[in-house]
Amino acid sequence: MSYRSDATIINPYGRYVKLDVLKSNNVRKGHDKQNIYSEKVKFIVGTLSDSIDPGEQYILIDEMSKYIDIEMLGKCYGNRVCGTVREDLNKDCDQKIKKYRFFLAFESKECKDYITEHYWRALDREQIPVVNWKRMDILSGYVPNSYINIYDFSSVKDFADYVTLVNRNETLYNSYFEWRKNFTIDLTGRRAWCDLCEKLHSMDKGYESQTVDFKKYIDSDICPAAMTKIVSAELKGKSHFLVRRVEG
Repeated sequence: MSYRSDATIINPYGRYVKLDVLKSNNVRKGHDKQNIYSEKVKFIVGTLSDSIDPGEQYILIDEMSKYIDIEMLGKCYGNRVCGTVREDLNKDCDQKIKKYRFFLAFESKECKDYITEHYWRALDREQIPVVNWKRMDILSGYVPNSYINIYDFSSVKDFADYVTLVNRNETLYNSYFEWRKNFTIDLTGRRAWCDLCEKLHSMDKGYESQTVDFKKYIDSDICPAAMTKIVSAELKGKSHFLVRRVEG
């Protein structure tokens, strides 16, 4: 079990799933909003509370701040309302963040198929995530046309000019939420555990157990000094492993 797309059981922080007809009708009023732009009153915000920064988040933020106003929250910015616990578990922080149109969903590291929970929670809060994805070829599972990638621009100034344009253009801003007409976000992680149960119950029905060199599997990642935990569990007399990435 891992966030990686080549895992037997894929368990990312979030995923987007297609709305079936019944669910689509039930949630249409709240989910298929015509004007999310009008509900947001502030520009761009981010939360950082980690001094370890292999993803060069602070360098990017300092450079961006030369061209646009960014409100940063978290321990490293002298604001402890956000940053001490996950913002989704902190009601005061979550309510504060929801007012902004854009959220800095920067990755602290580049890892194969890893997408930070900040990206998914920004979508759930009806915000446009601003991401720092240098290598799109190593990622999968993100929602197309839902984000603005700073590395899609030739300079930080070009990025700042574009995000300012989107902030001032109601139609352009709302276009980043077209995906909501047919999809919804799942942050529960239930799908992965259901997949695990299904595979465990099918082990006696022809499912082939795989033997994996887990050190080689982990070393094949591109994370700088990939920080990973391997948890071993005995299931039906055979060793299985849960592989999880550990945040900096």
